[in-house]
Amino acid sequence: MSNFIVNSIDLTGAGTRISYEYEVSDDIKKYFKTPFFIEYDCSVAEVPESILIIPLLANILPISWLAGFDITINTLDRQFYQAALDIKAVFIKEFPEILNHSSSLMVNQLMDNTAAYHRDTGKKDALLFSGGVDAYASYFNHQQDDVDLILIQGADIPLNDSKQWATAKQNINNEVILQQNHKHYIAMNCRDFYTYRVKELVYGGGWWGKVQHGLTLTSAVAPLAYKKGYHSLYIAATDTIGFQVFWGSMPDIDNNVRWAGTQVVHDGYHMHRLDKVESIIQNAERLEKNVNLRVCYSELNNGLNCNKCEKCYRTIFALTLFGRNPNHFGFAVDGSVYTHIEALWAKGFANEGVRYDWVPMLSLLSADNLYQFAEHNHNTERHNTEQHNTERHSAERLKDSLKVALDATITQTDSKVDKGKRAIIANFPKTFKSYLKIRELLR
Repeated sequence: MSNFIVNSIDLTGAGTRISYEYEVSDDIKKYFKTPFFIEYDCSVAEVPESILIIPLLANILPISWLAGFDITINTLDRQFYQAALDIKAVFIKEFPEILNHSSSLMVNQLMDNTAAYHRDTGKKDALLFSGGVDAYASYFNHQQDDVDLILIQGADIPLNDSKQWATAKQNINNEVILQQNHKHYIAMNCRDFYTYRVKELVYGGGWWGKVQHGLTLTSAVAPLAYKKGYHSLYIAATDTIGFQVFWGSMPDIDNNVRWAGTQVVHDGYHMHRLDKVESIIQNAERLEKNVNLRVCYSELNNGLNCNKCEKCYRTIFALTLFGRNPNHFGFAVDGSVYTHIEALWAKGFANEGVRYDWVPMLSLLSADNLYQFAEHNHNTERHNTEQHNTERHSAERLKDSLKVALDATITQTDSKVDKGKRAIIANFPKTFKSYLKIRELLR
């Protein structure tokens, strides 16, 4: 029988780093390449083992369900045990093949941690905070709650990308709006401890997005949440009720995650991305403070944002539709950005989810809204009729281009470069790591 057995949990680094010692059956060794670890910015030495096991377990469970092996551990928080069963039922609806093999979670002792759970005076909550549009929208939803902000390295920022990690931390630490909030930083090898064969367990290989990230990111906070006494942990929604697909972070998954009195909340599901951008603008202006968004996950990013990937363009364009200068929100672009955005549309949208985010921009796009990058300030009275006509023509041209793109069938395929990159990552992981090191030196 295939089995994953956790033998011990070790704390090092003055109680800040958790390492796990485990053994796996020969037939499933192909899925794992290095031991899993997680590190916090404070000691979690007083946290019980039944909570310390949760970060590892959250990463192993989906692999167990889809690859077909049992997991054996010594102890586990009872609430998280039930959460694991509830989330497995959600996965079975999407992946019924899970029922074809054994994937049991065997626990020697379930613990009720709520009674002994330490809380500071009053209710305390936390928010997973990347600095992007979703995160900031959720922040403003709960700003009055004085939430702690948690940024995790090893998720969208690789562990060996020290420069981008430093930039992300600096951005959050220096943001005036966030000065009142306590920040915590977590590092874990959640995308490095398994082999490329795990990605092959789902069609298309989108393991991180489609399967892993919601359960991984929320559960990483468990030891910290126990120590700090968090009542709710918010994770910002990616999609909305208007666009429902199976995704690693969605209400059916996130809202089932819980342990020792902490409840995860999938936040902002009622808001379209464009609504979130508008909320950020309104709150920034209400507080008379800038907001520097970090939306870019591009490997070629050399700062806060690369300013030329689809996600950057999507955010930049949304800001300009509200008549705002994106350079006041963490970007660095000029008027040529509209030409680049049109070129992006001409290539087509990669998937329905991306197209869904662009759809409402069509109705908002007009010369009366669109931000002008020239010396002319779009928000002031126009004195030049010819200039006015040029701006209107520009907006209409953009509108026509966007309409064509939205009406087109999604036919975009991966480029040869993308396919080649994934092949190198999958078959030559050491080569790819060398590439990342060289890229870091060249920055």
